Amino acid sequence: MRGSEFSKLFVVALFVPYLIILVLSFAFLINHIQKLTELKDLQKLTKPLEELSCVIDSLNTEKVLKAFTFTYKGFNLPLVQRERRKLYHHLEILIRELNNDTTWREYCTCKELLNFREVLVELENSTYTDIKELLQKFDRYLNTYSFYYVELSKHLKQRDIAQNFDLLYNLHKFNIALSDLIAETFHFLRYKNGDYFYSLYYYRGEVVAYADTYYAMTDFKDLREEFKSEIYRSRFIEKLFSNPYGSPLMLLRDYLRFRKTLEKFHKENLEKIKQILEDRITLYRLRVWEILSLMALGLLSLLFINLTLYHYGQRRYLKLIERLEKRAFVDPLTGLYNRRFFNVYFLNFLRSKQREGKPYSVILLDLDNFKRINDTYGHLFGDKVLRHVAQIIRKNIRESDVAFRWGGEEFAILVPAPKEAAKRLAERLRKALENSPLKGVKITASFGVAQVDEDPKETFKKVDQALYRAKRAGKNRVEEA
Repeated sequence: MRGSEFSKLFVVALFVPYLIILVLSFAFLINHIQKLTELKDLQKLTKPLEELSCVIDSLNTEKVLKAFTFTYKGFNLPLVQRERRKLYHHLEILIRELNNDTTWREYCTCKELLNFREVLVELENSTYTDIKELLQKFDRYLNTYSFYYVELSKHLKQRDIAQNFDLLYNLHKFNIALSDLIAETFHFLRYKNGDYFYSLYYYRGEVVAYADTYYAMTDFKDLREEFKSEIYRSRFIEKLFSNPYGSPLMLLRDYLRFRKTLEKFHKENLEKIKQILEDRITLYRLRVWEILSLMALGLLSLLFINLTLYHYGQRRYLKLIERLEKRAFVDPLTGLYNRRFFNVYFLNFLRSKQREGKPYSVILLDLDNFKRINDTYGHLFGDKVLRHVAQIIRKNIRESDVAFRWGGEEFAILVPAPKEAAKRLAERLRKALENSPLKGVKITASFGVAQVDEDPKETFKKVDQALYRAKRAGKNRVEEA
């Protein structure tokens, strides 16, 4: 009973700390799981982003080829059909990826990507009155799809990765401005219009602005140097910015070569971002497992420490209770239980045993002529006599018997047996006392024996009466109730 009370107090004392630890651990864990989920969502988008990038590049090439054939009417370019097939191929993959995984809808309101076929048909079948109208129509869709390219990632909380996609948007804008300048150059080479140099300065400014933004902000140092040497400072760009090409076919050839370099560079950027995503996902997976492991290890360690403290505290608690009980319920002189212990515990104990039908008997003994011993030899010797009697009682009773100092020179013994067995025990104690003098002083006692009936208190009255009959009958004898 006492141990269970201590357990309840201990559990209540630990509940709040455990709850705080669990709440903080789960909050930290959920935060990492959310970041891991975001990274996985973005990883799913890398394939459609890659295909959308190819579509934008192909559409740019389509614009340049369209501008060439528009300017030089009747000029047949076999690569026009080849580039268009390539454009449709990337478009089919893009649409398939978007339909298979709708994650992109959480980050981009770009449903018209799914209707890209109609846009291509419109661009292919449209008739244009001049080069400006052609460029405006193509650029409207190119800018829209370049913006969608960024939209697919910009709402994610992984800002550094979103920034890398923003920089790829700058590469697309760089390519769009460059293709516009090439289309204007075709028109100038064909018609020698005076507005060309204004367009040259305008588009050159755009190309440089987008190139500078990418160069200044990219995190990839190796790609920064590659961009500077092979793209930003390439012979093609320098020649295009310095003097107009003499031959439109040479310009188209150089652009297509440059476009392959730009495609390769763009793909390297995407691979870098994909690798960052893969590394980040691996890192967060490890962190989630580390958090779970540390949380489990921490809770188990804390539980082990708490259980150790619990057992230590319980032992100390029970020892403290024992010491308090010893002070409250044990007679300090004889070491036997006192009458208070009987009144508090044993009355209820006897009633429960009585209900179970188990017989119990009581022996009450009183030392003969104890007052005379005290008066003759002193109270200190009287105390020694009481301890001597208690020692003899302990030696002669069984482990199941319970002995009390009833008060003064009176002692009581509860015997879990019928009255006949108790009477035999009383007789044995009587002889042991008679045959065990203390320093030459003979010690005897008178005994009363009774079997506990329905009312234990009434039984003690009866045994007390039997004790006095023994006293009146000459002492040093045993009487039944």
